[in-house]
Amino acid sequence: RVSMATACLLCPPGFYCPEASGSPIICPRGYFCPTGSGIGIKHACPAGTYGGSVGLEHPANCTTCPIGENIAWFCCRNT
Repeated sequence: RVSMATACLLCPPGFYCPEASGSPIICPRGYFCPTGSGIGIKHACPAGTYGGSVGLEHPANCTTCPIGENIAWFCCRNT
């Protein structure tokens, strides 16, 4: 069970919270940031997918790459 004090410290989904920062930073393209992402932690979208927009919250929010295409720098690595 999460206490109220702990809940207030969790970074919101779609953002990461560097330790020295006073406010959340939106998760950049190519990454997803689940609730509680902190100290600059962001997760790359899985191989074969890409994050075409900012603020993704879950790997399921990443988009499957078109077969045989490399859309951008953040897309389709290791496919």
